[in-house]
Amino acid sequence: MNRDLQKIPRFPVWLLGKLMPDMDSSYLEGDFEELYNSVRKDAGRLKSNLWIWEQIFLSVPGFLRETYYGRVSMFKNYLKIAFRNLRRSKIQTVINIFGLSTGIACCILIYLYINDELGYDRFHE
Repeated sequence: MNRDLQKIPRFPVWLLGKLMPDMDSSYLEGDFEELYNSVRKDAGRLKSNLWIWEQIFLSVPGFLRETYYGRVSMFKNYLKIAFRNLRRSKIQTVINIFGLSTGIACCILIYLYINDELGYDRFHE
């Protein structure tokens, strides 16, 4: 390894990895490392560390917007598909909702019964 090339500090790399998917963060890390080394060669260690932090913080809103916009649009798509299927097959929908509500009610009743049985005479030593 050449002495002129330095690694980016660990915390900005960790933050970049948390914000981006694995594949994208590795590409961006490589790009940031090249630019970091050129800034470090020109301006020094302190300026290059400040530069990398500035770049990471300037990138955060774009990363978050891209991530959450995709999630919201997928959720809207799932809701559209669900309502279309509910309208098409009404009998199957009624059967599924009835089965789901019965299952949830049974689970709640079992939990209440077990909680009551385990809590009996708990105040005695």
